[in-house]
Amino acid sequence: MITFKLKQILFLLFFLQFSVIYAQDSLQEETAAEKSEPYAELKEEMREKFKAIEERLELSDEQSEAFRPVIKASSEQRLAVMQKYEIEPGNPQAIKDLSFRKKLKLRGDMQAIDKSTEKKLKEILSEDQLKLWKEIAEERRAEMQKQIKGQ
Repeated sequence: MITFKLKQILFLLFFLQFSVIYAQDSLQEETAAEKSEPYAELKEEMREKFKAIEERLELSDEQSEAFRPVIKASSEQRLAVMQKYEIEPGNPQAIKDLSFRKKLKLRGDMQAIDKSTEKKLKEILSEDQLKLWKEIAEERRAEMQKQIKGQ
């Protein structure tokens, strides 16, 4: 037969265990929110950049409607890759800190996204617009490489 004191102790232990589990869950939620916050800022920055790109490409309304989902999907895929390699936006040091093997994998992942995006854009853009898109993409790559090298 369990005594009253033993019941109190068991209840207290149960309560403490529940409190610890609850606290851990809360910390994990905060950590996840903190990690996603920089990506939210990056998403907004990317939206602004792609509005400028749409203007630079001089897209028709019809092209814009087809262009946006392709670019949105590409951007989300890029962010997912960045998260996969634990690269925080605006922190080029994170890329420098990757092992050579991970850098190669990162590059391969990004190139696969670029290839897929370009294939979809071939159906939307004229030849001149596609050529300009490639130039813009190369400018973005060069800008990224500059940031990574710290120049």
